[in-house]
Amino acid sequence: MTQPHQQSTASTVPTPKELREQVEQNRHELGQTVEALADRADVKTRARAKATEVKEQAVVKAGELKAKATGVAQQVRRSGSTCPDRVAAQGRSKPVCCGNWATASTRRTGLT
Repeated sequence: MTQPHQQSTASTVPTPKELREQVEQNRHELGQTVEALADRADVKTRARAKATEVKEQAVVKAGELKAKATGVAQQVRRSGSTCPDRVAAQGRSKPVCCGNWATASTRRTGLT
């Protein structure tokens, strides 16, 4: 069998300086890869970060809902009607607690 003849030329053989630069570049890339893998493997830290993110979202949503509920409560107070009156006017079979009626109920039962 014959093997292909390889010619060595000065331009294809890296110099020691080029080899050192390649080694340093490979070390740098390997270090980044190891850091990325370590971050992915750190489940506890990832869980904490996710919990913090969800908590912040919940706080924002709670603020939005509170503002909305306050607005609805003010509208009910301004209307001057009580909940049973509104339920009867809307023809609902199941009463919905709201506004003055719910407040009166809680005062009677001591749930304030």
